Amino acid sequence: MKDIQESHSSEKENSQDSGIVFSPIEDLLKATNDIPPYRKGGRQPKGIRVVGYSMIGFFVLMIAFVLVAILASQ
Repeated sequence: MKDIQESHSSEKENSQDSGIVFSPIEDLLKATNDIPPYRKGGRQPKGIRVVGYSMIGFFVLMIAFVLVAILASQ
């Protein structure tokens, strides 16, 4: 005779697969080679990021030089 009834499942069957959540739309997106909606606002290509960081760095340095020049002239 079995230790548990047929309607009860064992603990082994109830374990989760490492926290992975199934999304029914992911199969469709893989089939159509599309990007999932939660990844669309992601990172830019490396070249664009380098140009953007360079421009921001240039503007910050120019503001710092202007402030130093103003403070030094007083």
